Amino acid sequence: MHKKIFLFCAALLISSIANGAVEFSDDFENWDWNLAKGSWTSTTLQADCTMYVTTEQKKDGAYGLKIVDNNANTTNGVQSYLTKSLTPAATYYIRFYFYLPGNFWDNRYGQSVSLCYISGSGGYLIRFSLYGTLYGAMGSYMTMNYTDGFSAINPWGVNPISTGTWHSLELLAPDNVANGTMQAWLDGASLGSKTTDFSRAGDWNQAQIGFVNQSISSMTSSIYLDEVKIADVYIGTTTGGDTTPPTDVTGVKDGTGADIAFTYSTTTLSANWDAATDPQSGILRYWYGIGSSSAGATDVLNWTITPGTGVTNSSLALTTGNTYYFTVKAQNGGGLISTNASNSDGLCIYTDFSPPSGFSVRDGTGTPGLPFTFSTTTLSANWDLAVDSETGVDHYQYAISSTAAGGTEFVGWTYTGTNTSVTKTGLSLQYNLTYYFTVTATNGHSATNTASNSAGQYVRA
Repeated sequence: MHKKIFLFCAALLISSIANGAVEFSDDFENWDWNLAKGSWTSTTLQADCTMYVTTEQKKDGAYGLKIVDNNANTTNGVQSYLTKSLTPAATYYIRFYFYLPGNFWDNRYGQSVSLCYISGSGGYLIRFSLYGTLYGAMGSYMTMNYTDGFSAINPWGVNPISTGTWHSLELLAPDNVANGTMQAWLDGASLGSKTTDFSRAGDWNQAQIGFVNQSISSMTSSIYLDEVKIADVYIGTTTGGDTTPPTDVTGVKDGTGADIAFTYSTTTLSANWDAATDPQSGILRYWYGIGSSSAGATDVLNWTITPGTGVTNSSLALTTGNTYYFTVKAQNGGGLISTNASNSDGLCIYTDFSPPSGFSVRDGTGTPGLPFTFSTTTLSANWDLAVDSETGVDHYQYAISSTAAGGTEFVGWTYTGTNTSVTKTGLSLQYNLTYYFTVTATNGHSATNTASNSAGQYVRA
């Protein structure tokens, strides 16, 4: 009979400290049992469970932490773990070492042990677990659990897990964005990653390690832990973190898809690019800037963080006739920046000289228009939407004449925003006269079309 151990990571329903700062660490060398929890926030120990520092097994130094579950009669969910409250932050990495005794999985096929939880204020939870099964050689498996169930991050049996030796585990709790990427590393090598919607995760604020939850029944078990560290950048193994930068970004394109050469907007620019790679600590974020003096310049917008491989900035003040360039670089989990920034080929801000399309104007509030009215104080009109595919319709204006279609002597040009109807009250209309509305549309670059006129509305006595 073969044994197999699998690892899996889960996020259940599922922002920062200064770059490179360590939030918390514990090597269990100075454990204060007068506090019954060392430097952690709290401990959870169910009946017949113990937790203590020991020289039996340690990764470094003289001591490691041993957690023992002696509750052989518990059918499910035994809990013996440490809890640490964290400074609420957008991103956290947690790294610790674990040691499984040689008999850890004896007769425990198909059962799981959750060793680590990272919790967020939005109710999200990233969970790392060990899983044992009957078939094949020892390996690992990581999944993510959210609204659509478990999704595999790496295949069965890819990463070997052995008992009787120390293993390093590191988890990334990502930014709370719609395309956040969680990732896990085993012994310094990536187990895999999963990108999904973390926008409701909130700030990560709590970590738990130990037997946080398990489905082992009617047996005892123990585990050793050591060298716990929590930070806002990739930590790596105790032999060193990530010392090499990510690859340079490639394929920077202006626009949201295929590369474009121009735009009419004077407030909004977009760009997208191919993902950079980093086999050690993964890609944490990207930085982008915008320049107009040359490719690679940041004179319009200085270096700004963005989590994904595309960005739209709608708060710019752009000048028609100028060309603007995006410049992009990647940052890995160890805080290192790609060696070279990559640039787009630029796009020009064109002036929209073509006015919006013409349209029909109707007297009254509906369709078709009304040829007469009995009111001597109120006139209404409505019209079709004008179309301007380049810069859109910025506003309409209307005027009213009592002498001829297109005149403006009765009511002068009046701004009406993007509304396609108007009711004008407080007028002094005369019986047996016909009144005409005239309407224009102006686009985002101030080009105005030829006025459109109504057929006129006669005031009956």
